[in-house]
Amino acid sequence: MSDPLVIGSGPGSALQLVPMLESGEVARAAYYASRCKVQSWEGSSVSVLLTDRRILFSKDRLFGGPRIDRSLKLADIVKSSYGAMYGVGPAWLLHLTDSQSWLSVIQFSAGDECEAFARLLS
Repeated sequence: MSDPLVIGSGPGSALQLVPMLESGEVARAAYYASRCKVQSWEGSSVSVLLTDRRILFSKDRLFGGPRIDRSLKLADIVKSSYGAMYGVGPAWLLHLTDSQSWLSVIQFSAGDECEAFARLLS
């Protein structure tokens, strides 16, 4: 039996991405990020879905349904770190470096969500 899906706070629509998963892919966590920078793509008000294979990013839209804007394969992540923005918060940042040395940053509004997401990556 698989672990239950972890759902963070926020208005994001990450759960609407579940039907778009590849065959056999399992959703592990759904979060809302106030900002994201994934390789060369940037977005605010981003839904983040962690699966057993990759991290999916979907910018919230006023019109039209959700779509996967960017994805980052978990196998490509070589380093991750997190901490309070500017050392004091209240926002927290998760930094991910992939095998091609691209830096991706996910900004969470609370430290507990950032830590929980980072723990799920390991």
